[in-house]
Amino acid sequence: MKRRFIIFLAALATFGLAVLLLPSPASAYGESISLHPSSGTAGTKVTVTGSGWQENGSRHIQTPININGSQVGTAAPNAGGTFRTTITIPDLGDKRLVVDVSAITGSGGAATAQFVYLAPSTGTKSGKCAPSIFITPGSGPVGTNFLIKGNSWQGGGTVHISLPHGSKAVFNTPSASPSVGTQGGWQSTFKVGGSTPKGAYQITATESAPRCGGTITKTVTFNVT
Repeated sequence: MKRRFIIFLAALATFGLAVLLLPSPASAYGESISLHPSSGTAGTKVTVTGSGWQENGSRHIQTPININGSQVGTAAPNAGGTFRTTITIPDLGDKRLVVDVSAITGSGGAATAQFVYLAPSTGTKSGKCAPSIFITPGSGPVGTNFLIKGNSWQGGGTVHISLPHGSKAVFNTPSASPSVGTQGGWQSTFKVGGSTPKGAYQITATESAPRCGGTITKTVTFNVT
């Protein structure tokens, strides 16, 4: 009897060891995600594809999709352990950086992929813009068409073009509030109206540009001859 008891204890110890060596649920899955595209600017639509995940869709458990810890979307792994969802890259500022896109579930599954964030080019140096303004031609009689053009302003903004209060100039234009492109450029055309007296007229262009350190204000002069 004593011999049987010793054999039973040895078998029980072996079973316990086997239980301890079983893999944890988290390691039973090979969670991974991929991004397409894997780089872009703010507003880029990115498809996040996951594989090797624990099925959660039937239980309506959402898997959060995060960028640098902030949630930007959700996914629900299906019975095959896969998912596909679309996220939109938020505005992350005026700099190029690599951000982590991650998915995590309450069961411990997690995966991370990297996205290269490309800030719009605004002609900035150390966070400051270098705006410039040009006028072509700079003078002419009534009826002259001229162009005002800006470079390296804050991309995505709006420029407001104005004359001083009380100015007698009549400069006709399709748009006195042109939009600034992602590369920081804008332009607007004008035509000198028939009632404009001869003389030099100052034209002001302004843009609210917080990413460039404040409001941008530039002036040019057109001389009616």
